Amino acid sequence: MSFGPEAAWGWNMLLANYKGKKVQKTEAADDWGTISFSGGQQFLLSWNAQACGIAVAGESDKKTLLAAAKQTPPLVAALKKHLVGAELENVEQHVRDRVIRFTFRRAVSAEFFTVRHLVFEATERYGNLILTNEENIIIEAAKHIHPDENRFRTILPGFPYTPPPEFKGIALEEWIRSPSKETITQIRGFGAPLLKLLSLMETDAAAEYLSQFYAESDPDKFLAQRIGKYVTIFPAVLNGSEALGKGMEAVGRKTTLAPLLERDYSSRIKKIEEHLSREIKRRKKQLKDIDALLKLDPNASRKEAELIIANLWRIKQGESSVGMQHWDDEGMLITLPVKLNPLISPQKNARLLFEKYKKLAASQKRAACLQEKVELELAGLDEQLAMVSLVEDRATLAMVEHELGISHYKGETTKKKLKDETSLPPHKRFDLGFALVFTGLSANGNRHVTFNLAAPQDMWFHAWGVPGAHVVLRFTGTPADGEKNTAFNFCASLAVWFSKARENTRARVDCTERKYVSAIRGGIANVTYKNFQSVNASPRFWKEFLANTD
Repeated sequence: MSFGPEAAWGWNMLLANYKGKKVQKTEAADDWGTISFSGGQQFLLSWNAQACGIAVAGESDKKTLLAAAKQTPPLVAALKKHLVGAELENVEQHVRDRVIRFTFRRAVSAEFFTVRHLVFEATERYGNLILTNEENIIIEAAKHIHPDENRFRTILPGFPYTPPPEFKGIALEEWIRSPSKETITQIRGFGAPLLKLLSLMETDAAAEYLSQFYAESDPDKFLAQRIGKYVTIFPAVLNGSEALGKGMEAVGRKTTLAPLLERDYSSRIKKIEEHLSREIKRRKKQLKDIDALLKLDPNASRKEAELIIANLWRIKQGESSVGMQHWDDEGMLITLPVKLNPLISPQKNARLLFEKYKKLAASQKRAACLQEKVELELAGLDEQLAMVSLVEDRATLAMVEHELGISHYKGETTKKKLKDETSLPPHKRFDLGFALVFTGLSANGNRHVTFNLAAPQDMWFHAWGVPGAHVVLRFTGTPADGEKNTAFNFCASLAVWFSKARENTRARVDCTERKYVSAIRGGIANVTYKNFQSVNASPRFWKEFLANTD
């Protein structure tokens, strides 16, 4: 995703509305920072290469990003020290480039004040956030640039700030005085993809549109749109573009805030998957060790001990091995070599072998009991790993993290709500007015809705042949025919959406009464069921139904 100077102009005009506002708080982490002004407005500035730009951010958005932050840049302390309590005096776009400079003034006393500049270079992979004093000396920067990295400029504390090199080309005002199709792509202050598209227009029409930029205009009257991977704002809909919304807030949310939040979400999903994979690997090793233990024959030690007792008169003190004759199960006389510890008596050797037999037999008995438990845990973990990619909202993600014991990020919801939600395995509850629907969102959530919440006559749904949610339908009264059909379609749709069949246009769903569902170890849903009927369901019907009933 990329954008041009015209979008930076839009951000500049939007932020200019906050002149005279005081900075109440600043935050920064990883590759973004926020400035909160009096009145509750909060802006996020991101110098991330894939999500570079400015966005209006809510408090919950900021808390979510802070919770997922991996590092705190040195810029944080400098921003708090120099900007909190200061008033935004001016905002200006540097030479119609993707560089915006904020000027802040803070009173020290009745007669004295300090001036600080915050320069945001929204130049994608070269993006940066730089704090300077009134003499343009760098106080701190998000990314330090050393002389050996860039021979044109150095971005380090104590050095004078040097902006990026200016673009060459024709000034907009000069081109408008003498518009020409041949020179339209050379105008400074606009991105090449936008100018290329404008070159296909009638020159007079393009000039009329371009004249609305870099003047006292309201950027929120412009339409945000995407041309391929290029994002811009423009007074009218451009041919071949994709509409993103109206104004700069739409641009910021789509190109900056949403990718940062998605990065956090993807990181959390990955963390859960890694945790589950480690647990699955551990359980598989446990089962392998249990299997090896169960294959050992404890009777071999007992047999050797019995032979030693029966042949004590033949064994001499200090012997390390002796051949013991005995009759096997087929009546054949065979000789069995028995190893002895020569440092202890034959009687003690026999006693140690009896103890080894008892210990191994007891270990195998415990292992046989543990084997079933570990197999059940492994089946649940496999199911959970298959379902984790189906989680699509942060509240559910928080419940899954809590269930697995993974560190829970703050700011997802209130403490009371979090306590209520995480006291039970992850699941969703829907009230259709005439019916209740329960949907499991994890292996434990599935077992909870099926074997704890569901009554024998409740209907049970599951997408056929793939891992997914158990869905339970309970009518709260006698439904009309239309309500019954709606409820069945709603539940079948949920079963497809929260399954590996989500990407299909339609998928098969099996449904039966809960009393016909039994738990088993392994299998697609870790259950078996009978007396079922099958329907084809759309994965999106349930969302459309809820949207139409709001």
